[in-house]
Amino acid sequence: MVSKFKNIPVGWKVKLSSDVLFFQEGPGVRKWQFKEEGVKLLNGGNINNNTINLNSTKHYLSEDEAYNKYKHFLVDEGDLLIACSGITINTFYKKIAFIKSKDLPLCLNTSTMRFKSLAGIELRYFFYYLQTKYFTKQIQKLITGSAQLNFGPSHMGKIEILLPPIDQQKKIAAILDAADAYRQKTKALITKYEELTQSLFLDMFGSLKGDKISLSTICDINPKKSEISSVDRSTLVSFMPMANVSVQGQVSHIEERTIDGVWSGFTYFKENDVVFAKITPCMENGKGAIMRNLKNSIGFGTTEFHVLRPLKAHSTAEYLFHLTHSEHFRALAEVNMTGSAGQKRVPRDFFDKFKVVAPPLILQNQFAERVQAIEAQKAQAQASLVQAEDLFNSLLQRAFKGELS
Repeated sequence: MVSKFKNIPVGWKVKLSSDVLFFQEGPGVRKWQFKEEGVKLLNGGNINNNTINLNSTKHYLSEDEAYNKYKHFLVDEGDLLIACSGITINTFYKKIAFIKSKDLPLCLNTSTMRFKSLAGIELRYFFYYLQTKYFTKQIQKLITGSAQLNFGPSHMGKIEILLPPIDQQKKIAAILDAADAYRQKTKALITKYEELTQSLFLDMFGSLKGDKISLSTICDINPKKSEISSVDRSTLVSFMPMANVSVQGQVSHIEERTIDGVWSGFTYFKENDVVFAKITPCMENGKGAIMRNLKNSIGFGTTEFHVLRPLKAHSTAEYLFHLTHSEHFRALAEVNMTGSAGQKRVPRDFFDKFKVVAPPLILQNQFAERVQAIEAQKAQAQASLVQAEDLFNSLLQRAFKGELS
């Protein structure tokens, strides 16, 4: 074996993954085998942010098939799992997680892979190795440089791993565990603030009594571009692709384009409008935001959005945003989606069907003030998270250069 690495730290070795790890991809279970109960089937979508979430799992194997035909694909507590299909280089580090006892019994399915240590490698060390450029550069080259990762055991068997002595592996894993725990604690705090806002929304609006009216009567849905037809087409405005909107209502980056450059084929919105992702899986994942700090107060986005404009006498942006992020709204929106299975969307008329008790505007304004206070605290936590991420990434780079041991 000719190593791909340069400047290997003293005392470290380079090993093929197949020499130190057992790994196995899941079988190709057919749709006709799916059951509504039994042993859950793992899919790549269950692995996110380094955790296993089986709440959305709808596919099961019968216990007879699972414990007989597929018994060698049943995962064990402590196994390392990854998604190995349909993910990007930039997000692969999130698609790695350890299995816990609460997730069992569980069976691998296609597009997922599990790992066990054979000898000479600490599995948590390998967990972090998978998050480095040393791994991603190799796997991307093995799959012909595509930005989309789709790989199997034959590719994994060719991966080289930088291996210090086992005691150093454990030390590196412990240091990175501590740094990761710090950032996970900060992420959990941000989640708590988000849950607090939703709890506040339910407390203030969940028990309102009165006649119900269509949501579309308290906000303007998908305003027409004609209202800005008199604006010079060379005017710079904000442009926001779907990819730039997070599930927490954050906008990572807003580009600038001329009105003429986005007039055709894009969705129009303006300052303080609420955008709501209408297609799967973005809708199900809760993508949406209140549009703020727009260039010349005008924005355009891709057509995957519905736009909800608050009507001053009836609604506020904060109320509309949190309403469209509520579990009740999302559940009904999903039921009313139309189109093919791969590209369903929430139709415009759903907003006419969705009924609400119109909250008094004074109550909506009180909610907005309280949300503002919560958001200020969340912003501090998000700043801390940036620092935690920077610390972790710095330690990760140093670890595999031999600078932590």
